[in-house]
Amino acid sequence: MKTLLTITLQFITISLWAQTSIATLNQYFQEAKNGSYTTAPQGLFDQENDFDVLLLELEKYQSDSTARIRSKAYNLSSRFAQISREETVKQKAIDQQINALNDEDRGIAGNAIEAMTNFKNIVFTDSQKSRILNNLSAETPHFNDFVKLIGFLQIKSAIPKLKSLLVTKKSAVTRWNIRLALARMGDENAIDYISNRLQKAPINDAFAYDIVPGLVYTRQHTIFEFLVTQIQSDDANCSVANPYSNQKITCAYRIMEALPHAIEDFPIATDEFGELMIDDYEKALVDLRKWFNVNETYAFNNEMY
Repeated sequence: MKTLLTITLQFITISLWAQTSIATLNQYFQEAKNGSYTTAPQGLFDQENDFDVLLLELEKYQSDSTARIRSKAYNLSSRFAQISREETVKQKAIDQQINALNDEDRGIAGNAIEAMTNFKNIVFTDSQKSRILNNLSAETPHFNDFVKLIGFLQIKSAIPKLKSLLVTKKSAVTRWNIRLALARMGDENAIDYISNRLQKAPINDAFAYDIVPGLVYTRQHTIFEFLVTQIQSDDANCSVANPYSNQKITCAYRIMEALPHAIEDFPIATDEFGELMIDDYEKALVDLRKWFNVNETYAFNNEMY
């Protein structure tokens, strides 16, 4: 009898908690509709919330006539999924982000692409990958980011279409991003093309900030060999962080900052956001160079974008 009472009380507590969080959510959106620009209440992000219920409640706001309200609803969907430990919650949120790809507001579609890169790719179902692939065309909004999402998700049935788009797309930047996506999926022609281009690439600030993230995204050892070569280089071709200084430093520091999330058992500690936790950059670079010398083979974290 005592056990039954305990279960009943727990059920009532959970039910009340769910009702409270739903009420908080609805109040937040009502205030937003009335013109408020306040951030979402912190209570909505409590680990104990029933995010399954909250995601269901968000659907009415995701179909609102106002783009700002829809944007907030899709954003909360993604945030709830990142907090929840439940795979079903994550998959429901992914379904909602896929719906957002077809929103008439291109900004919402772009945010959805970015949101999906924050999930591990193993969470996506085959059905969800098929729905994402259905959005691939020459006119897909935020095309460059979208094709890299496809590469990250390993939707290899997209490879023939991506290769045909290499011919029809005129932008060099777009063709580069298509090749990055193909390389992520193991296409040897794309890997060879990128590797060959790197041999002629000027190593400077533009390379470190604009090119390196895409190279890291590929998770291909042939491409990483080039990055490791630059890690070992003392050529001072990059600027220091101080905008008022003309001092130059090795670009190895910038490349080092881009690597942690891509390599399993990376030897330098990072925080929850994947940022390096170091006080002495010079020592960290020396340690990383030694690590690469000892670990000529290493594994990639392919589940993360």
